[in-house]
Amino acid sequence: TNGGVVLTIDRKIQQAAQAGADKYLKSGSVIVMDIRNGDILACVSEPEFSPLNVKAALNMSESPFVNKAFSAYNLGSVFKIAVSCAALESGISNGYKYTCSGVVDVSGRDFHCHKLEGHGLEDMSLAFANSCNPYFITIGLKTGADKLLEVSKKFGLGRQTVFAPGISTDSGSLPTSDELKAPAAAANFSMGEGNLMVTPVQVACMVSAVANGGLLPTPRLVKGIYDGNKMVTDYPGAVPDRVISTEIAEQVKSFMIRTVNEGTGLPAKPTYGGAGGKTATAETGWLKDGKTINHAWFAGFYPADSPRYAIVVMCENGSAGGTDAGPIFKYIADALAPTCGYPAVDQSDSSTDNK
Repeated sequence: TNGGVVLTIDRKIQQAAQAGADKYLKSGSVIVMDIRNGDILACVSEPEFSPLNVKAALNMSESPFVNKAFSAYNLGSVFKIAVSCAALESGISNGYKYTCSGVVDVSGRDFHCHKLEGHGLEDMSLAFANSCNPYFITIGLKTGADKLLEVSKKFGLGRQTVFAPGISTDSGSLPTSDELKAPAAAANFSMGEGNLMVTPVQVACMVSAVANGGLLPTPRLVKGIYDGNKMVTDYPGAVPDRVISTEIAEQVKSFMIRTVNEGTGLPAKPTYGGAGGKTATAETGWLKDGKTINHAWFAGFYPADSPRYAIVVMCENGSAGGTDAGPIFKYIADALAPTCGYPAVDQSDSSTDNK
């Protein structure tokens, strides 16, 4: 056998992730991670290109040569996972009530909810499932920007991942403490907007920490170098770090399950086993042909009980996280069902293809 690089990629899971992306995703990425050890089991970047026809790919507008799973993007409401953890850690109860009227005033600037008439009275769990911006701005400001930054850094946001020499991700970026002294900037940060850029790999780690009782894994893509007979260079997995308490992880995990069962994540609900997740439609500030460009995310874990996988889907130029990214999550989770003891799901129907 010839030598080479040995990856953590699982062939069947990679094929499932690729099939889901091929079916629904025009431009974006998918990551599937083992929540226990951070091993990347699937990594997809769309659109693909053929090494046999590089010229055709050079003319594509969606940057096929960029590995989007390792690139940094605006995150939006998936950041409410970190805001919830920070708020709970700072002593705000998940029972904290707030009435969303559709808008909240912060130092004279109006921040609107995606539900223009408002969500009414909510606690943290319901506001999370509804992805309510005024609620999260309110608890974000109560928690304080420095605490939000502290928890973000604990989750590894703003930190580059180096898998092996020459193979690494973007670091992304976090706003500075000084930038967040402006209440409007802190409000923006509380809903995942502003000077916040993250990679799908970082998001998969954050989801893994919540799904795995507060233990943050170190992502791993390369197991080692094989010379044909033995591994000559090992890249062993790291022991996960405790970044939040088990109690807080369990609370936020329950918010994520509610989101899939009855909230904005309903399109991601698998056929068997349930799941937890968070949607986002992240503003980029870019315009294309006079239209605003947003990125749609779904980041979650599967199955709901005893989770094993973190699955993160990012759709460039999407309209809504649930409707754009949710079906890709569902497709991959359904493909993984037998590995978790559930019946196989027939995915042969192609009538829903909307790529």
